[in-house]
Amino acid sequence: MESSQAASFDTSKILKIPLLSSLPRAECDGLLQAARVRRCADQEVLFEEGDASDTFVIILDGRLEVIKNMGSDAEMRLAQLGEGDYVGEMSLFLRAQVRAASVRAIGDTHVVEIPRARFEELLKRQPELAFHLMQEMSLRMRNQDRLTAIDLRAKNQQLQQAYDELKAAQAQLIQQEKLKH
Repeated sequence: MESSQAASFDTSKILKIPLLSSLPRAECDGLLQAARVRRCADQEVLFEEGDASDTFVIILDGRLEVIKNMGSDAEMRLAQLGEGDYVGEMSLFLRAQVRAASVRAIGDTHVVEIPRARFEELLKRQPELAFHLMQEMSLRMRNQDRLTAIDLRAKNQQLQQAYDELKAAQAQLIQQEKLKH
């Protein structure tokens, strides 16, 4: 992992990110002074589910994947995000909470990390930004609900198939027992 102050990165690219593009230049400059740019190598984990939640992360370039239960049999990719997308927004609204999922780089990726306290100050001065974040969170929750329903349907089909096979095997055993007697 490499990190540096945001000033050493192309700030014009940061200012074009949709989330920040409508903010006054002075607000962006102040936010970027507290931020740091981080280079993440392919498969590098930015943070893990259960970690303390203290930064808001915006993707400058590259891709990240959001993963639930990383490294277990129940691992599930919740989302794949790209340039201009962000993670860590839940920590802005849920104090003293831990990360709800893990985040891992897909290929070489640059992100800007903004401390929660600094971003909270910005939200107080720019409430429309909080509204934008809430809209995005709502969309992500809706998408997650859809993915959960698809996953449940698939699991229900697997269970039904296993039940049907078990029932057929049981019927076969009963038939064999009848033939023996």
